[in-house]
Amino acid sequence: MPAISMISALLKSWRRNRFLADATGSVAVIAALSLPVLAGAAGIAVDYSRMTMAKASLQNIADQLALAGAREMQLRQRDVSALEAYLEARGKEYTAEKGIAADMTASIDTRENSVRIRFKGYPDTLFIKLVSRATAQVAVEAVAMSVGGEFPLCLVTLDENGQHSMQFSTRTRVDAPGCAFYANSTSHRAVHIQGNATLEASLVCATGGIATTGAFVSSAHRETDCPPLADPLRSRKMPEPGACAVEGHTVIDSYRKLEPATYCGTITLRNGADVELDSGTYVFTGSLKVEDGARLTGDEVSLHFRGSGSSNGNSNGNSNGNAHNSVLEVTREAHISLAAPRNGTMAGLLLTGRDSSGAGQRYHFGSAHTPLLTGTIYLPDGHFSVGSGATIADRSPFTIIVARSFMLQQGPELSFEHDGGGIVLNTDYHLSDVPIPPGLGPHGGSIVLTR
Repeated sequence: MPAISMISALLKSWRRNRFLADATGSVAVIAALSLPVLAGAAGIAVDYSRMTMAKASLQNIADQLALAGAREMQLRQRDVSALEAYLEARGKEYTAEKGIAADMTASIDTRENSVRIRFKGYPDTLFIKLVSRATAQVAVEAVAMSVGGEFPLCLVTLDENGQHSMQFSTRTRVDAPGCAFYANSTSHRAVHIQGNATLEASLVCATGGIATTGAFVSSAHRETDCPPLADPLRSRKMPEPGACAVEGHTVIDSYRKLEPATYCGTITLRNGADVELDSGTYVFTGSLKVEDGARLTGDEVSLHFRGSGSSNGNSNGNSNGNAHNSVLEVTREAHISLAAPRNGTMAGLLLTGRDSSGAGQRYHFGSAHTPLLTGTIYLPDGHFSVGSGATIADRSPFTIIVARSFMLQQGPELSFEHDGGGIVLNTDYHLSDVPIPPGLGPHGGSIVLTR
């Protein structure tokens, strides 16, 4: 019996070892069969990674070339064929630096002011080429447009969602055959043209809509759904308030020559005042009012308003504000003649303002005697209005307005011709040595990627 038990145990051990050997062989066979599949998957992953990286690099190159081409178009530095050839040459240089084989085409649409860059790349792959016997391809495209650059950019409103951010009221006239107006508001009534208004301009472009009320006359090309313009002066450094030269309520009613300084509180120029500003930057932390019979003149001056207006002001520009947040008011019989600096940090900027409170500053010109306002008015937090019967900047070589909102009140005319009344934003840039900020005037408009 012991022998039989031993033989039985040996048989069981033999069967178990045979099973294990068979199982091990099966796993080896499965592993051997799976190895090409796993290697192929790894190869595809590597090839896909290379294609993704090549596509990203080509897209970045296409974006840069499209933006550069649109800027060249805006500055009119090359004709179309020369610019296309230049862009294609640069594209070959960039792809060679990245080690990417690619074909490129550059096409320019002068009607749309757009530059289109197309790349077809051939990234270096291994497994895809072995399996499909074809070269892998990736394609990218970029389109950049010069928005508002075809005509001098003379009036821009920066409010992004307000109704009537640019308003031309009843019985107003706008003569601007060579200029572009641009409203960034997305409201369906971003621009409002009321009845009996006459609007003569080359282009009125609104991110939102253009609303009209009643019959009006217009030769302007009106565009809606325009890409928003980036604030062209957002990077300009504004002056900071210093120690107060005056505080409280200051009244001037005779001749006085002022020096550049920080003026706090309320400054009122009354009948009989004849204030001459010496060249430089003037910071107002409260408000300035120029009343009937007062005169304010200055060459190479920049007036900066900080805060939302105050009855007693302070040196740091923080105030509780007045009822209407008025920081500058010029009444009908006041006389104003000002020109911006030609050099320095405020070169070209005549009137600027900042208000961090969000209340919004208010600037109102109602004067019928403001022949010279030469330079750029930049009020990103300001509501700029022109009163009925005003005559502004009719002898200025040029005036550019960039404000949060703009209103031409019932009565005056907005004209770009010397023989017109109202507010005149002439475009005779060659007649002045006051510099024009980049992105405005003849270099106006914004470059945007649309695809």
